[in-house]
Amino acid sequence: MTGSENSLVSAFKEGLPITIPLGRMLHSNFFKLVGFSFSILAIVTSYIAVGKGLLEFVKDFSRKWQYNHKSIILFFTFGIPFIITLLGKNLFLRAIGFGAGIGAVTIFGIMPILMKWKVSDAKNKIAAAIVLSLFIFILIIEAGRQVGLITIFPKIEN
Repeated sequence: MTGSENSLVSAFKEGLPITIPLGRMLHSNFFKLVGFSFSILAIVTSYIAVGKGLLEFVKDFSRKWQYNHKSIILFFTFGIPFIITLLGKNLFLRAIGFGAGIGAVTIFGIMPILMKWKVSDAKNKIAAAIVLSLFIFILIIEAGRQVGLITIFPKIEN
């Protein structure tokens, strides 16, 4: 990637994060370092938060079934997800993509409409139903894209 190829489109074609061509254009490794550091911190904090939540869930579950041994709890919390991650190479990335796509449509599209629906009169409920149907359509498209039924590529002109 040199010259005019330092762009978002060329980074997308080569599967690179945008920080790489930006760092090359500015002749600075700063953006690469910041991008890498941010991604590592995001992964570590996400792992800690999800791990803590799963640990508490497994503790609650083990109390119900009388399995309070610490090694069993830790195995179910960290061992099984680690084994699944080793066996399914891209499973983690696919799960994040699925959660992000479906979650964004649900949280920012469907949930506000349902909240408005609850407090609206009949006239506004019709408008909310129309917008809700559009967001449900987007949700279906995103779910199809995530499971591989629909392929969407950006229009890239050569």
